[in-house]
Amino acid sequence: MRRMVFWGGLAALAGLLAFLVLPRSVAPVVQASAPRDRPLAPILADSAPLHILAFGTSLTARNHWPDRLAATLRACLEHPVTLNRVAAPGANALWGVQAVERVIAQAPDVVLIEFAINDADLRDGVSLTQAKTHLEMILTRLRTELPQTQPVLLTMSPATGLRGGLRPRLAAHYAQVTEIAAAQGLAAIDLYPRWLAAGLTREEMPDGLHPTDAATARVVDPALRAAFVTAMGATCPAG
Repeated sequence: MRRMVFWGGLAALAGLLAFLVLPRSVAPVVQASAPRDRPLAPILADSAPLHILAFGTSLTARNHWPDRLAATLRACLEHPVTLNRVAAPGANALWGVQAVERVIAQAPDVVLIEFAINDADLRDGVSLTQAKTHLEMILTRLRTELPQTQPVLLTMSPATGLRGGLRPRLAAHYAQVTEIAAAQGLAAIDLYPRWLAAGLTREEMPDGLHPTDAATARVVDPALRAAFVTAMGATCPAG
């Protein structure tokens, strides 16, 4: 435990120093790879609204990307779309295990799942092995209780400065999410490489952890929109 605290303190200090000396337009210096997306299974639109539930952290609770996704699909597909959240600041996948009953109670058609940003936090996160166990527990519950519901695993944005220093293995946690999706034959939308390729200014992520709505609209919205439109067999104008 003392060793973890020691290394966590060093990582946090390094992150803080990096944040103070980096120019305003510099994002984390991490090589961006190609997104490891996995397509959604076909979504057959019937007379009922498409129910999407976003399940995750403050990146889901506080940002408006879920609302924009629902609005875009309504306009593009001319089909009713319902959007709900089960999300909380500071939540990790263990919180998700405890909160999955709230997801099951709503019986959504699609569940977008993201917890890795907080699983990777040295202060109150968990190891890669524990994160994998917790995410698999969530998926098992969904598969058992909601066999018609489609889980979609998401990776999210990077972290910089102090917040980045507290998450030295964030890239490994994100990679594990895509590996779990591949192993279980699930859909995945790998946003992390898109963020790295796009670059972030300090103005777009002023606290080092939470991208602004404008930044998320630039990076996240096109990927989510394309994945859902393809799954629903639609052709929508760009924009």
